[in-house]
Amino acid sequence: MAQKPTNKSARHSARIALVQALYQHEQTQANTTAIAREFIDHRFDNLDQEASYFSPDQSYFQKLMEAIPLKIPEIDEEIQKHLQENWKMVRLAAVVRSLLRSACYELMFEPLVPTPVVLNEYIEVARDFLDEREVKFVNGILDNIAKSVRT
Repeated sequence: MAQKPTNKSARHSARIALVQALYQHEQTQANTTAIAREFIDHRFDNLDQEASYFSPDQSYFQKLMEAIPLKIPEIDEEIQKHLQENWKMVRLAAVVRSLLRSACYELMFEPLVPTPVVLNEYIEVARDFLDEREVKFVNGILDNIAKSVRT
């Protein structure tokens, strides 16, 4: 019998899907509601069938997918504060922007999610998409953002 997914595992899968969905939104400028529906209707089912993934927390995914695009100016402003002076958001790879935006949103607007959880979760997500050098970069930025918005 398959083990029932834990909330943490379901949330982790939701965060992976969220980064992918935000990346798709940035690349296509498609409606975020339509992208979220596509993920829920088609991509989540594929994750359910693979033994290495847990079913994503659909409500958490949908909540963040609806909220993050509305807060991108605020989120990007916070991220920009923690980039080196000569770096701009547009210089970051799209997947890095999506990942930082997701994590930064949770740090700024989801106070019930503990800081270590947000940091650990998104570092693990980063490892799914990035090389170790980029993971260290993301870790440094997120650590600085957490110290800035959660203290």
